[in-house]
Amino acid sequence: MSPGTLAPTPRSSDSSQVIQWPRSPQGLPPGTTRAAGPRKVATLDQPRWVMLRSLVVPGWGQLHNRQWIKGVGIAGAEIGLIVGLVDDEAALDRLSHEADALQGSDEVAYSAAVAAYNARLDQSVTRRWWLGGLIVYALVDAYVDAHFVHFETEFETDPALPEGVHPPQGARISLGWAF
Repeated sequence: MSPGTLAPTPRSSDSSQVIQWPRSPQGLPPGTTRAAGPRKVATLDQPRWVMLRSLVVPGWGQLHNRQWIKGVGIAGAEIGLIVGLVDDEAALDRLSHEADALQGSDEVAYSAAVAAYNARLDQSVTRRWWLGGLIVYALVDAYVDAHFVHFETEFETDPALPEGVHPPQGARISLGWAF
C-alpha cells in the first residue's frame, strides 16, 4: 500500500476497498496549510506571570496584554477603592474616638455616634468586597487574555473551501423567525 492511501477497517465481506486521499508533500489535504505551531513564550510573558503583574500593580497585566482601556479602567477603579478604604479607616478612627468621648455623658449623642460609626463601617466593608472582586476579576482577565495575546482573529484561508476560492468579503445580516 502506498503512503498516500488509507485502508479502512472493512465492515462487509468486501476487503478490496481502498480509499485514496490525495495529500500534499507535507502530508496534508490539498488547499490546507500547516499551522505554525505553538509560539515559544518568554518566561515573564507566560500567563501566570502576567496575572501576578496585575496583582502587584493595578492594571499592569491588562496593559501588558495591550488592553489599554481595560487596564486604565481597572487601575483607576482599584486605586479609587483603595483611596476610599484609607478614608474609611481615618473616618472610623475619628468616629470611634468621638463615640468613646460621649460614652456615659449623653446617651442620645452616643447612640448617634455609634450609628454613624456603624454606617461608615458598612460602607467600608462593602468597599472591601468590591476591591476583592475587582482584584479577582483583574487576575483572571489578565491570565485569560495572556493566552490570547497572539491569537489571530481573522483566518487567512478557509480550509473548507476548495483551493483557489476565497471567502466573500464584507458583512452579512440575516433575519429569520419560526412559528
